[in-house]
Parts: sequence; structure tokens; C-alpha cells
Amino acid sequence: MGRAKKMTKVETPSLFSKIESFLEKNKTIVLLLSMALAALFSLLLFNSDVSVGGDDSTYIHAGYNFAKGISFPGWQGPFYPIFLSLFIAIFGVKVLLLKFLSVICFVLTIFFIYKVFVKIANYTIASFVSIISATSLLLNTYASSTYSEPLFFLLQFVFLFLFFKYLDQLQDKKRSIKSLLVPMLVIALFSYMLFLTRSVAGVSILFILLVLLFEKQYIGMGLYSIYIAIIHFLFSTFKKVVWGVSAAGFETQFNVLMQKNAYRPNEGTEDLMGLIHRFWENAEIYLSKHIMRMSGFLPFDSSTTSTTTTILFFIAVVICAILLWRKYKRANYLIIYIALMIGATFVLLQTHWDQDRLIMIYFPIISGIIAIALYRLFSFPLLKKLQFIPIAFAVLQFILIFVQTTKAVINYDNPYRFKEGTYYTYTPDWQNYMLASRWAGENLPDSSVVLCRKADMSWIAAEGNDIFAGITRVSTYNSDTMITMLKERKVNYVILANLRLNPQVKIKGKTITTVRNTLMIVNNKLPGAFSLVKEFGKDEKAYLFKVDFSDSMSTETYMNNLDAALIINPKNQYASSTKVNYLMQRQEYEKAISFINFVIANNPNDYSLYFSKGVCHFYQSKFREALTDFDTAIKYKKDDAQSWYNKAICHYNLNERDQAKQAAFEAQRLGFQGNVLWLLN
Repeated sequence: MGRAKKMTKVETPSLFSKIESFLEKNKTIVLLLSMALAALFSLLLFNSDVSVGGDDSTYIHAGYNFAKGISFPGWQGPFYPIFLSLFIAIFGVKVLLLKFLSVICFVLTIFFIYKVFVKIANYTIASFVSIISATSLLLNTYASSTYSEPLFFLLQFVFLFLFFKYLDQLQDKKRSIKSLLVPMLVIALFSYMLFLTRSVAGVSILFILLVLLFEKQYIGMGLYSIYIAIIHFLFSTFKKVVWGVSAAGFETQFNVLMQKNAYRPNEGTEDLMGLIHRFWENAEIYLSKHIMRMSGFLPFDSSTTSTTTTILFFIAVVICAILLWRKYKRANYLIIYIALMIGATFVLLQTHWDQDRLIMIYFPIISGIIAIALYRLFSFPLLKKLQFIPIAFAVLQFILIFVQTTKAVINYDNPYRFKEGTYYTYTPDWQNYMLASRWAGENLPDSSVVLCRKADMSWIAAEGNDIFAGITRVSTYNSDTMITMLKERKVNYVILANLRLNPQVKIKGKTITTVRNTLMIVNNKLPGAFSLVKEFGKDEKAYLFKVDFSDSMSTETYMNNLDAALIINPKNQYASSTKVNYLMQRQEYEKAISFINFVIANNPNDYSLYFSKGVCHFYQSKFREALTDFDTAIKYKKDDAQSWYNKAICHYNLNERDQAKQAAFEAQRLGFQGNVLWLLN
């Protein structure tokens, strides 16, 4: 017999291997499916209204000003307005068009998310991250916004894709310096565009330098540094020569970010311990709340934060770095990138801003890093048989996110999603504000200056009529100073709206008071400075006032303007008493009673209003109604002798002599100076 052949044991492919093989074979289908889901959900959740936050309107306005040569975009990152200006210059301010651009940016981002994770991991990870990103409720909600996030989202993943692509080429030691010129220029351009889109992305420049240092690519570091310096010089020169702007553009924004409270500069600047405390508070807000909501593990409307979850998140990042260092070195570089970006974000953000859009652009990276770490962990021989666990976890997360988004689509009742100017998604307070802004833009002279809370939103509503002047805080409580400031700004109209403090909940008296307080300060010196032009809405109304700072006006005009003073401040006792006395002197008792009822609605405990109302009823010989009014006045001021005397007269005229005597006696006891003897006899 011949020698027996040695048997070779054939290893059974693991679950991971089977899935990877399947997804690699169907990579085009998976990629197209992901992009199709992103397009579908973003269009189903499409919102044609600008946000009440106002920043998106500011971007559009800045883009318009750049396109028209009016001004260079300042304060926020200038690149997004410059990007918008290209389309505004061609098509005009078409909000729908600009929002569709954001949808396109989002769909293209899904493409590059897939490509990035194929390059640094595999098809399994790339498929998972791209699909959950494409179905994410938050990402799809902002996909139709004109915030800078959709563009930044796209630039970020194009930047990462190109960097990891060129990083592989840099490791070829045979490459000449000449062959590195174009790749490093492209990387420098994209990192600088990220910085110009969102100033916190300046740390992406540090990221490139650190990775090149770790890779010992010193020539690449040198070229990249030179390119960044040249690009910055050219950009700064362009701003200075063409626009006359010599500042870098982020100084004011940085100074505001470093304040303890962006809206109260008098509180001072944060110290080191304050910044550390801010970092931790933001970590809890964005990691234990917003990331968990986006991942589907918390309800989308949850406001819960957790110190434990935040600590576990940081521990998980460290474990991921350890697991990935050798096998997935590129993924560890991604950890460095996200740590720099999120770290800078948490230090710079004011904690009260609490805006989920500021962290959502990192959601795919965070999800991808965790997925790669789990893939690595369950690829160890001892855990291979348990590979169904991370797969089940991934499927569960997809289901949670998909259901979350699908529910939002079903509940999103917006028949005007592709029509501008309906304000359908706004609550009544904002609907009325936008209607007032539109009316002002259509009917007021072009020379008008309209003071309002959100000037850029008003500009959008007025279809580009640039007559609005915004006010974000009350800078002085001195009437003379305030009047001077408004005169210097040439303000001649004002929009006052009852904008909710909590956008989702209507609570009486809980509104944004910036404009109202400004007008009240003016009214302290000039009670008749404002006249009502038009009111908007039936509930949570908005008002358009005309401003009149003249020293003299007719009595009738002044009295009419006191109506506006009481809309501005329903508790303005001077305005209410003056107007009531004026109407009573003119014997316009019905008008006086109607006016008093309006004032009582906001001052229900003011006895003098009921007293005046009783006098009006008395002179109309409505003694029973007058008696009721004087009784109410006494209820709020029991020791008012005049009210008791008037009550006695009402009883007398109603032939209720015993009650008249009792009331007259009480008036006398309280010190009434008039003759009451005739009532006591």
C-alpha cells in the first residue's frame, strides 16, 4: 500500500467572513441603496421654512451680500455663505433651491462615508455606517436646512477620504517630492475649507501634522505647512485687497465663545477651571444625550443626560484605541481626528446652546470607530463563535434608527414641504412674526429701518427687502441712551412679537422680551412714542409699530399712541390711567369701559381700574353694574373710603337705603372727607 495522504483541515469561514464576502460582491448595490435611503428620507422630511434659530437665514443673507459685493461674510465661517453666493448670484434668493443643495450634499456625503470606511476597515463596517447614517432622523432633518452642517459634512468626509488615500501613497519611499506636490496641495485646500466652514475645524490642520509626524513623513509635513501658509496668505490678501477686511474673521467670535455667557458679557471671561467645567458639561450634553438619541437608544425627544454614560463613553474610546492600534491603524488616526474635533467643540461651545446639529456631523465617525473595535474584538479566535452578538447589535441599532425616522416621516404632516412662504411648520408666534415681516417688506418704504428680533429671518420673509435691524440683547436701561441709540440706527418701525421662550410650549408671560423691554424703556421717557400700524394673528400676536420721537404731537394722537404703550406693557399704569381719564372727560363711557376691560385682563388686581369702570357705569345710570364694580374695587382695597362712598350712592339710587347707610357709615369711618350725613339719615 502506498503512503497515506496527509489530511488538511479546512477552516470553516466565520460569520464575519461570510458577511464581508457577500457585501463585497454587492458593494455597488449597498452603496446605491444607502444613497437612495438618504435621498428618500431627506425629501420626505424636507422643510421649506428657515429655522427659528436664525443662523441659517444669516448664512443666506451673508451669501447674498457677498454675491452683490456688499460685504464679506463675517462672524460665522465664511466658506458656506461664499458657496451659497455662487447660486444666489445666478438664481437669486431661492430658499428651496438652496435647501435642495443641502440634500445633494447629504447624499454625496453618504457616498464618501462608505468610501472612507472601506479604505480604513472593510465592506461590512462601511455598509453599516453608511446605512445608519442614511436613515438617521437627525441627519435627514438637517439635510434640507441651510445651516453649514450639510456642506461641512460633505467636506469632512471628502477630506478624510483623500487624506487616507494619499497617506497610502506617501508611504511609497520611491515617490519623489514632485509627486507629492499635488496630493499635499489637495489636502491643504480641503483642510483649509473645513476651517473656513467651521472655525473649530482649525484643529484638522493639527491632525494632519500629527499623523504625518507619526508616519515620519517629514517632507509631506513641510509641503503641507507651506501650502497652508500660502493659502492663508492668499485668502487674507484677497479679503484685504478686494473687501478691505484685514482681520482674520474669527476674533470676535472667539472672544464671545470665551465669555462665561455669550449674552451677558459683563459676567466676564472663562478661566481655566471654567473651561474644564464647560468641557465636561458639554460632554454630558452631547455624548450621553444627543449621541444616544441619534443612535436610537434614547427617545428622540429625550432631555436626559448621564454622568455614568459619559464616563463609559470615554472608557470605550480608550478601549477602541487599544484594540485598533495595530490591526486598524487608520481607524486610530480617525480616533485622533474625532478627539481633536470634539474636544475643541466642547471647550468652545457655551453649554446653554445645547444644539444637536453641532455633534451630529461626527455621528458616523463615532459609530464607525465603535463598529470597527467590535469587529476586531470578535475576530479573536476565542470569540469567533460569538460573532452573531455584534451582528445582532448592529441589526438592532439599525431597526431602532429606522423606526425612529419612519415614525417621524409618518407624523410629519406638511403638505407644503416644497413650497416657500407658508410658514406651516412654525408655531403661531413665529408664523405671526414672519407674516409681520413679509407685510413690512411689501408695504413699507425702502428707506424704512424696522427693529426686530431676527433680522435675517425677517429679510427672508420680505424676499430680500433689506430694511430690518436686529436686536439680540438690551444694552442699556437708560431711556435717554436707548432713544439716542435707536435714533442713531434710524429706526422708524418696530416688530414686536410674542415669541416663546420654549419654542414647543406656550406659557403665558414666558416670551422673549428683548424687543418689548427696549420699547418699555423708551416709553418710560416718551409714553406716546409708538403707534400701532397693524397686528397679525389671533393668538400670540405680532405687532408692527411706527416710531415717533417728536417732542410735540396732538392730544388725540398721543392718546391713541397710549394704546400701543399698553400693548407693549399691559401693566403700564400711567398709560392706562391717562387714557381712561381722557375718555371719561370726553364722556365716552362705552369706549372707556371697553378699554378698562382690556387693561383689567392684564391687571386683574388693580382696584383703580374697577373704580373707574364703576364711575363710567354710574354716569350711564347703570347703578347695579356700578355697584358690582365698586364692590370689586373694595375687594382689592378694603380701606378705600371713596369706593365705599360710591357704593353707598349706588345703593341709594337702587332704593336700597339700609345698604346705603351701612356703606356710608364705613366711608365715614375710613375718613371720607365729603358729606355723608344725607345718606345716614
